[in-house]
Amino acid sequence: MKLLWGIGTALLIISIFLSVACSPIGVDKRFSPGESVIAEASKDNWQVGKIEKTCIGGMKVQFKSGKERCCLASQIARDKTPIGQDIPLGTKVLVLKEDQSYYPAVVSSVGADHRFYVSGGSGDEIPVNYYQLKLME
Repeated sequence: MKLLWGIGTALLIISIFLSVACSPIGVDKRFSPGESVIAEASKDNWQVGKIEKTCIGGMKVQFKSGKERCCLASQIARDKTPIGQDIPLGTKVLVLKEDQSYYPAVVSSVGADHRFYVSGGSGDEIPVNYYQLKLME
């Protein structure tokens, strides 16, 4: 009887451990499998991809390049272009580069030419058009 109780207790402890170890801790419920997103493929290099499934700590993203990565919610943004040109100063955005990847930046000003000036990691203000921006929500 003690042996059965011991085995039952051990199985219960193992199942609790596995449910905690395999749960998607920190997953943002706004994202779901199959959704197209822009995610951080590597440091300051964001690419278009699709959420495959949850993973420990976040969501597994399959990038168009074929690369896969488990990304935290803070490393995932919706593939959402701002509507119109009303983007408040200080808004965090992703800026499209010539190679079709993105880099994170902040809207710092709007010029008389109606272009947005963003500052990224280098600190320089770079002029961009609104269609080159994706909102980081």
